[in-house]
Order: sequence, then C-alpha cells, then structure tokens
Amino acid sequence: MGDHIFVSYAHEDRGRVESFVAGLRDDGWQVFLDDQIPGGGQWPDELHKAIRTSRVFIILLSPDSMHSGHVLNEINVALGTGRNIIPVQLEDTVLSPGVELLLGSRQVIDYAEAASHQFEDVVDAVRRAPLGETTPRDRRGLRVLGSLITGLGIAVIIAGFGSFLYQFYLAVSNPDPFAGPDGPAMVLSFVVFFVGMVVAGIGAAVSRAARRRL
Repeated sequence: MGDHIFVSYAHEDRGRVESFVAGLRDDGWQVFLDDQIPGGGQWPDELHKAIRTSRVFIILLSPDSMHSGHVLNEINVALGTGRNIIPVQLEDTVLSPGVELLLGSRQVIDYAEAASHQFEDVVDAVRRAPLGETTPRDRRGLRVLGSLITGLGIAVIIAGFGSFLYQFYLAVSNPDPFAGPDGPAMVLSFVVFFVGMVVAGIGAAVSRAARRRL
C-alpha cells in the first residue's frame, strides 16, 4: 500500500477542495487528485491504480458530489480494494441513498466551516488509518471458499455424468437385445449430476459475493 491520500470530490467543489488539499500537503501528506493523470493516460486505469495504492481514501461530501457518477464509481473502487475511507463533509449534505449505502456507518467528519480544529480531526483520522489491508484479505478467504465449493460441484458433476455414460455403455454393450438400461442407476446418475450443478452454482455465488463491494 502506498502512503498517499486519494481525494474524491465533485468538480463543482474545486475551489474548496484546493484549500483542503493544500492543508494536507502542508502537513506533509502526498495527495492525489484526478487532475494529476498525465495527458494520454488511460483515465480509468490510472484512477483505479491511484485508489488501490492509496493509504487513505477521502470522499468530500457536498450536494454536488451526491449527484456525481465518478464519485460513486471511485467509492466503489475504494470499497472493493479495501481502502481506509474517511468521509468529510464540506457543507450540510443529505446523503443520497446510494452514497449512504456505500458508506454504511462510517463517521462523517464535519468540515463545513473549514475551521482549524475540524481540519485536525481529518488529519487525526488519516494518521490513525491502519497501514495494512483488511477487506481484500478477508475476501481472499471467501474467494478461496467459493473456489473450493465450485471445484467440489464440478467434481460431483463429472461423477454424475461419468456414471450416466457408464450405465449407457453397459446398456448398449449388453448382448441381450431386450435388456434395457438400469433405471435406478440412471436416475441416481441424474441426481448426482443435478446436485453437482447446485453445489457449483453456490460456489460461483460465493465467489461473486467476495468480489462485490461491502
């Protein structure tokens, strides 16, 4: 993990953002804004890299940021990559349902008056942010579990299909022309195959959940 701060904001708030970022930089922090992406750079790739390598992700809340699509996208990436997210309120803001859902119960720091004690609250939160990743590590375990369940399901599918082929082979190779396939064995093969499909589906669902945001 890097040691820079990624600041997400609505471009309409640029004026207030500049003074906020200047304060962080004066305190010795490296701050990344989206205007630092070099000309010709792949915008989504560079933003994703900047977020996932940041120590802290600060979301500056305002009425404009509640209607900003790129702010929502950046919050999603921060959540998905396990960043330490610090919501900072630039002015009294009613969170949109989407942002409220994404931020959950995170404590919002009030910076509406741009007072020195409010800025110290922000700096303290940045300093207390852990250096290590938490969410991705937890999700890796969930992804491994999903992979194991999916693998078990695939093994059961193969067993069921293999049993069906074997029963079919026995039926067609039987010299008795009136001998049909073993009904119960065929049914059991279908049941095993179906169970494998269900187990594999559960494993896939667990894997998708692991990749989904919190």
